[in-house]
Amino acid sequence: MNQGPIHRPAWASIGASENQHLPELLSFASTNWGRHTDLFLRHHENGTKNLAAILATESAIVGVAFAQKSIPAAFLATLLVILAIVGPMLAWLTISSCRRSFRAAMESVFLVAKVAWALGLTFNVAVNEYRVSASEGPGRDDKSLYGPRWVNDSLKHTTCEGFITANFANRWNTYFLAKVTTLTLGVVALALGLIGASMIAFGRR
Repeated sequence: MNQGPIHRPAWASIGASENQHLPELLSFASTNWGRHTDLFLRHHENGTKNLAAILATESAIVGVAFAQKSIPAAFLATLLVILAIVGPMLAWLTISSCRRSFRAAMESVFLVAKVAWALGLTFNVAVNEYRVSASEGPGRDDKSLYGPRWVNDSLKHTTCEGFITANFANRWNTYFLAKVTTLTLGVVALALGLIGASMIAFGRR
């Protein structure tokens, strides 16, 4: 399947058989991937909800300011400035939390790829002869049991850190899209709060 010389990983030693704990490590890595992916989604969802709540509150304050003239303008404008400051801070905290969870998930993905390779699942896999001869198998033209994209992505990088860096630089993955969404909401919250405060301060004179 691979072309050119074989480069054995520094973490692998030659032996008659694989380490007996590899299946357990594969299960551990897969479980960790799922856990950190859930944390990533939760951080992003909670951050988005909180930023949406700030935007809704800012809009409500602006509406109240012009509907209820009895409420001091300085008080409402101060509230908007505070919310305008909290918005970007909340966006930064959300992105930081998402980044940590995404990094941990990518570490688990790379660990899964390593263990899958060590178990011989990234190339031809030994299968019972009855299975092979009884019927045609799915994906019969694939050269690997392991997902081709997963194999190619993991083989591109010689270190886990390189794999993680490449994923953070990818502008089409979940992390980047979550980051853009959160940043956009944070900027809108800042702008709406400051503009609303200015409208109240100068528009109600």
